Amino acid sequence: MAPIAVDNVDLRGKSNEIDKKPTIFFMDSFHPAAVVRAQELFKVILPDNPEDKNWRNAEYLLTRSSPLMADGIADCPWLRAIGKQGVGTDKIDMAVCLQRGIKILKTPVVNARAVAELVLS
Repeated sequence: MAPIAVDNVDLRGKSNEIDKKPTIFFMDSFHPAAVVRAQELFKVILPDNPEDKNWRNAEYLLTRSSPLMADGIADCPWLRAIGKQGVGTDKIDMAVCLQRGIKILKTPVVNARAVAELVLS
């Protein structure tokens, strides 16, 4: 599931002149339906793509469990937003993002059904 936008952030505002779609690097694997949806909106670079080695040049990153702490964020001079599947943002250095004006987008209820099913089973 793609992240929800908070503060009315329009991630499509600046686009690559060649593709007309912004590029987003997926730091982790995601459900195939989420990948398909993201590909409709963005040029998606998946972890198995050789171009993934250039993730530090990204404007947009999407993560599930990969940490993005101060040193990793510092290596990303063009970073504008980080999408996080799930609620927890403890693996993202929020202070550095706030200082640099990097938006953090999350999906607070994406796993609610799965958690409920696990608890009830």
